[in-house]
Amino acid sequence: MGEAAKRRIADGQKTGILEIAEFLERFMDRFHHGKEEKFLFPVVARSSPSLMPGIQDLISDHQRSRDLLKAMVSEMREGGSAGKLYELSRMLAEHMTAHIAKEEEIIFPEIGKDLTPEDDQRINREFNNFTVGLFYKFFEEAANRIQNDILGPGFYESRPDRSS
Repeated sequence: MGEAAKRRIADGQKTGILEIAEFLERFMDRFHHGKEEKFLFPVVARSSPSLMPGIQDLISDHQRSRDLLKAMVSEMREGGSAGKLYELSRMLAEHMTAHIAKEEEIIFPEIGKDLTPEDDQRINREFNNFTVGLFYKFFEEAANRIQNDILGPGFYESRPDRSS
């Protein structure tokens, strides 16, 4: 979505952009954010109460992504301008990039220091149980299909700046 917005690739592809937004709502919000909020954050509240300000910040980020997605879908369904849609898409892509960095570089390493091996194993098991049958059967195929429809087949594989 970020690439499509940056390059304005999706002009005239309202259905494709709506499909991206719906995919993100299912994967990013219900699946990814959902598993963090359902399985990880309650354990952190018990095991590492000092980290709760950071967790609340992540939950606020999750809500911001929901709001941006809702605004995107509303903009598309109400026949809004392509410029506004691209701006919302860009905002969401930048927001999620910053959110992921905050998780991976700041909050999650701190959580890892406090989790007991038992809690870590239980969370991992709950994540895997939640994931099996969802991600691999639907999300990965849907993401690849949408990516190919909007950006073209092999877009990321053919880019010289692609990280391995």
